[in-house]
Order: sequence, then C-alpha cells, then structure tokens
Amino acid sequence: MPLVVGQDEAGPAFALSSATTELINIIGPGLAGATAALLGTRNLFFVDAASFLLSGLLILTLPALRAAQGEDQRSTWAGIRDGTARLWRDPPIRFALLLELVAAIAGALILVNTVTRIQGDLQLSEATYGWVMAAYGLGATLASLVVGFVGKRWPRTRFILLGGLITSVAILPGNIAPLPVILILWLLAGVGQNWVNLPAETLLAERTEEAAQGRVYGAHFAWSHLWYALTYPVAGWLGTRVPQANFLVGGGLAVALLVVVVVALRPQGKAGSPAAGGPGAESI
Repeated sequence: MPLVVGQDEAGPAFALSSATTELINIIGPGLAGATAALLGTRNLFFVDAASFLLSGLLILTLPALRAAQGEDQRSTWAGIRDGTARLWRDPPIRFALLLELVAAIAGALILVNTVTRIQGDLQLSEATYGWVMAAYGLGATLASLVVGFVGKRWPRTRFILLGGLITSVAILPGNIAPLPVILILWLLAGVGQNWVNLPAETLLAERTEEAAQGRVYGAHFAWSHLWYALTYPVAGWLGTRVPQANFLVGGGLAVALLVVVVVALRPQGKAGSPAAGGPGAESI
C-alpha cells in the first residue's frame, strides 16, 4: 500500500481498504444467499467462478509496480528472517506485534465459540448468529473510518493499546450476556480488533524504509497468522473444557497478556522512525 499511494497517504489508504474489506464481509453472505435463492445453489458456484475470473482480468489491467530502489533480491526464507529481525528489534513494532497476539486470542474465541453461544446456549437461529457476526464486522468497519479520520493526531501505539483493551474486555461477559448485550459487546470487540490490526499495518509503513517493506510485511503476515494458528486451538479447547466460562477465561488470558506486554515492553519516550530518519512520537 505505501508503495502504491505514497508514504503520506498510506494511513488513510489502509483505513479505506480495511473498511471496504469489513463491509464486504458483512454484505457478502447476504448477497450469496440472495443469489442462491434466485439462481440455485449449484449455479452460485458458476457465478463465484466467473467473479474470480473477472477479478483476475481487472488485476491484469493494472500497471506493473516497479521494485523499490536499492531493494536486494533474497530467497523467501532469507527475506522472512530479515523481516522478522526488523519486526522484533523495533520497540513500537514489537509492541504492536504482541498486542496482535492479544487481539488474536479474543478474535479466535469469537470466531470459534460464538456459534455455540448463540445457537447452543441461547437456542437461537442461524440468522441471529449472522446478525451477531455482522455486528462484529460493523464495529471493525466503523473503527476503520475513525482511524482514517483521526490520522496521525493519535500515536499508533495508543490506538493499538486501546484496541487490545477493548476487544479483550468486551468478550469477558460473553457467557452470561443476553442477545442485545452480546450484539453491543461484539460490535465493541470488532472496534478493538480493528484498532489493533489497522494501526499496526500503518506503523510498519511509517517505521520501515521502502526497500525493506516487502520483507517486513511478509514477515508480519507470517507472524500474525501464526498467532491465529496458536489461538484457534486454545479457543477450541476452552470451548470444550469450560463451555460455560470460555469467554471469561479466554478474555482473562488476553487481559493478563496485555498487562504483561504493557508493563514489560511499552515503548518509552520518543521513538525514532527508521523510515523517516527522524524523531517519532510512539510513546503511550
């Protein structure tokens, strides 16, 4: 994204991209259901295939993006290792990456256990479950717009800390809350998820020189998906072992990890920006 729109516009571009993705995730299932009802389930797959082909053709019409000046060619593994080293040695980025683990705990609990809570415990319909998850996506969509509007007036790490706190605390009452409260809590959890992940993406662009951004974003993609590879089994285990308190226990684990990260690794003072070569303002 920074290579396409430029460093100054990267933040708003990330926000717009995130809001669009979240909105599509809300609207998409409804459109798929309407298409299936109109054309039939079998024909829905042909429509899906045609949409993929059309997307590919549209992508082919885009101009090629030149490699960054001074970018050295490395193997995939060497690029991931170099990107990983850059992630973990930069204090604000390291802080953001660990807060993404906090958000992944809460996110995995929501994605794995919400269906059991809504359709199992509360004995509600699949449509109700869809509305609950739509509230989660709506929260993320609105949060993206807020990040884009606020811009650089708030340090990215402050957004990330607030997002981690909101998404962790929001799921704590999930096992005892009635449906209207769950809708509000899941909307807030979506806000928190976005305020962790979106500013983290922008932070990478702001604190990484252009020639290394491909390696850093590649490593970040690997690490952020590793967090979910670790937290999905935890969410499933909590759902089977403590089904009446899985959100409480998992949310408590997320809050505890957040406290440890803030106490031990919170960026202090003015953190220099490697990308800009000057002082940054990533203190919390």
